[in-house]
Amino acid sequence: MKDQFEGHHAFLLHNGQVLIAGGGLTKTAELYDPHTGTWRKTGTMATGHDLGAGTLLRDGRVLMVGGSADDLAGNTSTAEIYNPRTGRWHTVRPLRGARADQAAALLPSGQVLITGGIAGPQGRTLASAELYDPRTDRWKFTERMNDPRFFPMIVVLRSGDVLVAGGYGKTSATLRTAEIYHPRTGRWTRTGRMHSPRVYAATTLLPDGRVLVAGGQNGSSSNLGTVLASAEIYDPASGRWSPTRPMGIPREQAATALTANGKVLVAGGAGENVFAIRSAALYDPGSGRWSSAGLMSSARSGATATLLGSGKVLVAGGGRADGKALTTAELYVSR
Repeated sequence: MKDQFEGHHAFLLHNGQVLIAGGGLTKTAELYDPHTGTWRKTGTMATGHDLGAGTLLRDGRVLMVGGSADDLAGNTSTAEIYNPRTGRWHTVRPLRGARADQAAALLPSGQVLITGGIAGPQGRTLASAELYDPRTDRWKFTERMNDPRFFPMIVVLRSGDVLVAGGYGKTSATLRTAEIYHPRTGRWTRTGRMHSPRVYAATTLLPDGRVLVAGGQNGSSSNLGTVLASAEIYDPASGRWSPTRPMGIPREQAATALTANGKVLVAGGAGENVFAIRSAALYDPGSGRWSSAGLMSSARSGATATLLGSGKVLVAGGGRADGKALTTAELYVSR
């Protein structure tokens, strides 16, 4: 990569290339071409979207929204869209309210759900949610979540409903609660509580429609708690969570992707008193067992993992053990 990226977003574009954008206060974005194995810079965003949200739209464009624009301006309501055909970003209508640390999901309708986060200089935790329609370039509020939360885990289920779980609550403590957004009605309903409160967990929709949540930590936003090795699975049919085998080591802020053979790759992350981890693990949903996926060439936390059309997984960026952001990327080949 040309620039350092940590806490960024990665999107597999319809042309097979990977767009890297956001993270830190950088406005730059880059493209990875799997056919040549090379990186190149692409359009520059109008504002930074540190701790913002990103979504690959149904038409292949990419929406980046909210977060922090710079160190002084605080959270932003700005939104912009990247067009792969032109390689440029253009600003669109802003959010109804500024927010950072929010979650985003693409709904079956093509609209984008933005929910939770924090707003204002005092960091007020939000329960509010908004919908963006790319066809009309308009935002509208939808029903609020039952629990205010920021940095929640979010997954679109096979039904088209959206699972939101964990994160930090309004007292900055880590949450066990989870809820479901129903796009057809615009309503939220509570669902089963996780066995452990957690934030920064690796979250993956499994091939059978269940959801794996692995690792994370259970402290508060001001006091780091225990980094977790435990994992659990949400079953949409029953609305319940059940424990599964723990990972070999505790880790949070790991990169995760569903591999071509249906196993879940969880790579790197941060551990107890360790800023960045080199090891990676594989979860087999059929057996419920974890196995080693070997060591990455670099220890990294806050990286992204993207399944390429070739079946390889691109792990890009992240933070080093000394706290500096990386410019490197590496490929994992499924076994």
